[in-house]
Amino acid sequence: MDVTDWTDDLGGVLDDAELTDGPTASTGALTASEVADGRFTVDGRVAAGRSVTVTYTVRVLPEDARGDDTLENVVFPSGSTPPADCAADDPLCTVNPVAEIVDSKSVSPETNTTVRPGQELTYTLTFTNEGAGPGDVDRVDDLRHVLDDADLTRQPAASDDALSVSRVQDGRFSVTGRLAAGQTVTVTYTVTVKAADELGDTRLANFLLDPGTPTPRDPVCTDGEDCTYNPVSDVTVVKSADPESGTEVRAGQDVTYRLTFRNEGAGAETIDYTDHMGGVLDDADLVAGPTADADGLTVSEVVDDRFSVSGELAGGRTVAVTYTVTVREDEDQGDHDLGNVVTVTGQAPADTCPQGSLLCTEHPVGSPSPPLLAYTGSGLTAVALVTGLGLLVCGAGALLLARHSRNGRRLQAGL
Repeated sequence: MDVTDWTDDLGGVLDDAELTDGPTASTGALTASEVADGRFTVDGRVAAGRSVTVTYTVRVLPEDARGDDTLENVVFPSGSTPPADCAADDPLCTVNPVAEIVDSKSVSPETNTTVRPGQELTYTLTFTNEGAGPGDVDRVDDLRHVLDDADLTRQPAASDDALSVSRVQDGRFSVTGRLAAGQTVTVTYTVTVKAADELGDTRLANFLLDPGTPTPRDPVCTDGEDCTYNPVSDVTVVKSADPESGTEVRAGQDVTYRLTFRNEGAGAETIDYTDHMGGVLDDADLVAGPTADADGLTVSEVVDDRFSVSGELAGGRTVAVTYTVTVREDEDQGDHDLGNVVTVTGQAPADTCPQGSLLCTEHPVGSPSPPLLAYTGSGLTAVALVTGLGLLVCGAGALLLARHSRNGRRLQAGL
């Protein structure tokens, strides 16, 4: 019999995965210890001509809980030093890079923008592999809530041969293939809104789904979905702010928001929109409004950080709704960013505000200015004081950098 005494090092695995089963030996001839400090040992005796296995299972962690996206595992004789790298032909180690496919859907004009008969909409699906290894793509784009109101005028096509795109059949098409680590591929297609007398429910909702997932019953985008929504209407909606979106604001400053509803058609149109203020009211207080500047539209009270605007807007009319907030003091703010968006009521707001958007605004809140030092009567001039502080800051920066460099070397040596 041969004496077995080996160590399995899972340190390069457990930064990206969790142990769910084992380690367990196939017979009592070998004993596998518990995992401690990312390792376990296997010892015992194996009779000549016999084989004994030790197995264990891990589950890959979600993206935000993973380390380097590579599962590297090595077994070596106990008491020896494991190899620093896993050679391609080494039977004592394994390397499994983790793929992370992230997809998203967008439309131009942006989601929640009203569109009119004859107008084109371009849809873009974006697929990115943010992991360390190649990853498979297998998704379905569902246009059934689009094609009752629009015609497909340009078939979906991929920007790279890494992904294959099928023809649209029964209101759907598939996207399949494999992306290398770090690779991004887009799929685009175009539709044109039908004439007014050919429209269906006047709501273009488009969904990116897993294969086999049924079409959502209602043309409604909810939080967390890869979905876009565009109503067909003669009403245009524009959100603006004073100061304009993108301007940095400070504590105590007022920001006035304005929602403008314009009916560019001849007949009356129904208005039903919601203004989402959650990203504003964590940093600012409502001090005026919201109020409409003309009759015809009803503006609700602000409840749960949102309010609605509803009613009938006659052809050719424009109505504006305004409100004002005051930025809180720094210690009373939330994320130091005033993000505000308007959507069709029932539709989920977008996670980010695209540059140039007419439906959202964003104002970063600047840091408060440091107080001026009081004059003490000493002969130390302001220039000398500022220079001295600058030297102190530079010295602290050099110390931090040196510490960071030493820590980096120590971590590298430990690997």
